[in-house]
Amino acid sequence: LLCSVVYCVFFQAALNMLITCAAVELKKDEILCTLLHPGWVQTDMGGANVNAQESVQGMLKIMNSMTEKHNGVLLDYKGQSIPW
Repeated sequence: LLCSVVYCVFFQAALNMLITCAAVELKKDEILCTLLHPGWVQTDMGGANVNAQESVQGMLKIMNSMTEKHNGVLLDYKGQSIPW
């Protein structure tokens, strides 16, 4: 179990750094990079707090309205910034 937790933390840190670096590198080409967290989405296996339709609609809204202030930022499906 410890190994899987360490792996998840390591992978998330690497992904965060990748997006941060890509955001800086691609800014000159006017390409915005962000990470979107879909939230805890309801499935047949669990009673999460958001259904798939709400999560996807929220993420599409963010993607369609991104500005430079979103570049390199981790956002949830509601558009709220999540600290690294």
